[in-house]
Amino acid sequence: MRIVKLASSSNPLLISARFTGRIIVFVALATIEHVNAADRVIDMRDAKEVIQAYLRATYARDFLEAYRFISAEDRKVRDINRYVQQRGAFSGFTLEVGRKLSESIQVTLVKTEESSNRARFEISYKVPDPAKIAPLVGNWDRFRLNALPAAERNEILKRLDEQKITGPLK
Repeated sequence: MRIVKLASSSNPLLISARFTGRIIVFVALATIEHVNAADRVIDMRDAKEVIQAYLRATYARDFLEAYRFISAEDRKVRDINRYVQQRGAFSGFTLEVGRKLSESIQVTLVKTEESSNRARFEISYKVPDPAKIAPLVGNWDRFRLNALPAAERNEILKRLDEQKITGPLK
């Protein structure tokens, strides 16, 4: 199976095709208003990038994305469906807010220990304080957040961007 991703900033298009004499094409369309951290290509050979991507995804409660960054050994313990279900992932606008906040996460590698088949990394990291953001996002009430009209959603994202620049998120 070959996966081809054709995308514009306003309407990504994912085409999956299997070539067996006939072409079977499955098209899934999604509308994404903002490019976020999950849309970046991660160099899976760069430990710091992988750790940062994993922390950002788990902070945003985007466990479908986080699963990409766990080890093959850990994937043997839990399949993706069980991994996501056991953690209570965000969805909708609540997920978008989590992703926006996760863009502020900073990771620094402190120590690296490598052996023949393993690597151990000690890190320091800074994350936004969810308690400081709670008043802005209705105390993280995901039902209320997901039901907000577009104008209120845009205002929240704008304020989060402004706070990220001025620094009170941490």
